[in-house]
Amino acid sequence: MDELEDRIMGVTLATEFSQDPVYKHILREKLDQDLFDEIIEELAERREYTTTEFENWYCSSPDDPQYLSTGGTMRHWLKEYNLYIESRSVGRLAVLDYKAVFRLKMLLLLRKNGMKPAMIAELAGVRPSISVIGPIRRDTEETLPSVFNQDDLKNMAMIKNFMTALANSGALKVNEEGGLDLRLETLIEKSLEDRQQLSLPDKKMEELEERLTEANKELEELKQRIDSKVSATDLKAELEILQQYSLTSEIECKEKIKSIYDNFTNPATDINQKEELIEKLKELEIEYPNQAFTIRMYESSATLKLSQYKQDQKELRIRELKSECLDLFNLAISDSSSKKESEEARLKLIKLHDENPDLSFEIRSYIANLDSSKKRKKWLGIF
Repeated sequence: MDELEDRIMGVTLATEFSQDPVYKHILREKLDQDLFDEIIEELAERREYTTTEFENWYCSSPDDPQYLSTGGTMRHWLKEYNLYIESRSVGRLAVLDYKAVFRLKMLLLLRKNGMKPAMIAELAGVRPSISVIGPIRRDTEETLPSVFNQDDLKNMAMIKNFMTALANSGALKVNEEGGLDLRLETLIEKSLEDRQQLSLPDKKMEELEERLTEANKELEELKQRIDSKVSATDLKAELEILQQYSLTSEIECKEKIKSIYDNFTNPATDINQKEELIEKLKELEIEYPNQAFTIRMYESSATLKLSQYKQDQKELRIRELKSECLDLFNLAISDSSSKKESEEARLKLIKLHDENPDLSFEIRSYIANLDSSKKRKKWLGIF
């Protein structure tokens, strides 16, 4: 260890990993000379390294004395033992600080020197997958390693269930060496036995076939009866009836539309009656769906006319109110009107004002000028 004292990074790592079980084992196996090489000595505390760099150092050439494993093996071990190595991911890239590089090299160094993966995992305090440990043994624990992700766990559970099914069928057995023997002939025989057990007895099959034959026969007879009843002549007659009914229905519908629309356009029909007639047009659409287009055309026309009629009625009412207001105003200011008549005219103006908010401005003008002595002709211009 005297040589290590002259190496800053070597001393740092030796101090930091002095209680690490993996590092202690390397010291016991006297592998520290292989562990502390120039690459390790040149690691920087504030820098991170990629797996590509690690591969270039220790996985590029099997002839290199520093060679530890293939690049694929290195990445696989990095994934399986990452709880110990403590690398981190940046997107899809795994990066390692100087400690992670040191830990990964220690694990691969032990592997290179013949140590079993299970023992390495025990030293590192992790549980790698079966693919790292090796073949399945009788004493393999059923607990899955904690380093698996969710997809790995699902796949392992599926494989376990599959192997259990094979074992239950007798097709998969553990040999004396702890390996697995798969006997396909046993699996095939088991499958044939299961299929034979599911087969129906001959008598049952015959009964089922007879029932199917009878059902097919009844179906054919039913089709023949239907064909015999529905002839071309019958179809033609029914078509003519339908056409006649359609024509009659169309004539009947148009007569009703004309009657309703004539009543609607009658000057003697008031607004409420016109609205009721429009509702009757809408009801015709339910009774005669095939004439919906024609009915809607008349309905739209009636609705438009009703709107115009309401507008005309409103304007007529406004003109009548204005004329009434003017008469009341002239009566109120007339010299020939008594005081009582003038007061009554004023009160009527106020009432009209309250009952007709649309004309409140014009009526207020009359009320405000009741004390004026202007003649009627001066107020005609208001309207």
